[in-house]
Amino acid sequence: SYQKECNNPLYFEPLFIYNTDSLEIISIEFNHSDNTIIDCHTWFSRSSIPFSIERTSGRTIFTIKEIPRFDYLPFFPYNSLHGVFQFSIKKDNVDLFSNSHAGFTKWYMNQINQLPKLVNEDIRELEDRILKLPNNEAKIKIIYDSVRTNVRYIAEEQDYGAFIPRNASKVFHRKFGDCKDKALLVKEIAELFGIKVHLALINTNPTFYIDEKVYLNQFNHMICYTVINDMELLFDPTERTVEFGFL
Repeated sequence: SYQKECNNPLYFEPLFIYNTDSLEIISIEFNHSDNTIIDCHTWFSRSSIPFSIERTSGRTIFTIKEIPRFDYLPFFPYNSLHGVFQFSIKKDNVDLFSNSHAGFTKWYMNQINQLPKLVNEDIRELEDRILKLPNNEAKIKIIYDSVRTNVRYIAEEQDYGAFIPRNASKVFHRKFGDCKDKALLVKEIAELFGIKVHLALINTNPTFYIDEKVYLNQFNHMICYTVINDMELLFDPTERTVEFGFL
């Protein structure tokens, strides 16, 4: 057993039930204030897993018993996973985090918008090259090429940096960063030249969907999205060997 403290409900980790061996019991105890309610939303790869929730003053106990091991199915993407339990928190009957698509997007972009912005002085040499190009397609291509080839990919997943990019100026000058850092750098360079680029959170593995809600831990990668000449384009600045226009 172990104890973990969570100060922000958004980072409340889901419980993954893996299809490895049969499990006799899983029990999770939450200690909280009396005006707080812990509940859970579920996703199952095959059949549902029975569970119970016991609530007393200042404590909630979540229990799963007798989880079998399922046989592997040919070409089934979720063979290794029984299901996922995502916990939610209400305080005074108010959700502490709105995990609708709109609510999640608003929260996430608000975190990014608080970061210091890239300015033209940061990219003066690259700016001179971009200004000579005839159209937005050529400009976004050279921005993409510059970031994918000159900024090394190094995964940094400590604390807040596991979810939120570092500021683009810092990434540009130190010339390394993870997928979020590189995607945000492309976005901010492009926007200095009037080109709108969006950040796209994705999952490179089969993922889970619970009640049409969005959870931060559903994603493990970030790429870019833009529209050039009425054509929608997705591109990944971590792909050092993939040319613009391919994914």
